[in-house]
This record gives sequence, structure tokens and C-alpha cells, in this order.
Amino acid sequence: MPPGSVEEEQVTPNAHGNAVEAVAAAEGLTLCREAGTQFGYYGVSSAGARFKAQVRQQKGQKAPVSLGRFDSPEEAALAIATLSALSGAARGGSSRAHGSSSGEGE
Repeated sequence: MPPGSVEEEQVTPNAHGNAVEAVAAAEGLTLCREAGTQFGYYGVSSAGARFKAQVRQQKGQKAPVSLGRFDSPEEAALAIATLSALSGAARGGSSRAHGSSSGEGE
């Protein structure tokens, strides 16, 4: 590399995140991505050094339901996907906790 040039940073996929996504796929779950959010997943935000998962189960519900704190944003998103699937199965309808599409490509 010539002196003074800047090496382009190689971004490698997060192995832990990939493992969580593989678990979700094996369970028939989809992690709900949401563009414009800090971590790229619906309902996932920071909680200090950890990540919290929160959802509103019904339209107009004032307080979100906390699903807990997790070590990675993917784990938090998996908790939301699991709740969404269970809620959808109980209702016999949609398995989306927030009632929208996956957010991919939007």
C-alpha cells in the first residue's frame, strides 16, 4: 500500500448475530428489521451496555411491554420475534407484534 493512503476497513459479519439469526430461522421466526432505528431491529434499544426489547401489543397502548435485557441486539430482536409468533398463534392471525411488514427494503 502506498504511503499516506487509507486502508479501507473490512467489516466482518458478527458471528454471534449470525448465530442468533440462524436460531430464529430454524424456529421459523423472522427478526423484524426496522430502518432508521439505532440497532436495525423493531423494539430494540440500548440499556447501558446491554439491549432491551420492548413492544406495544395493542394499538394505542400507552406503556410498552418490556421483554427484558439482552447481551446483543439480535437476542433482543429474537425475544420480540418469539413473542410475536406466540401472540399470532394465540390470535390465530398475524404473527407480527407490531402489525407491519418486516421493514426490509422500506
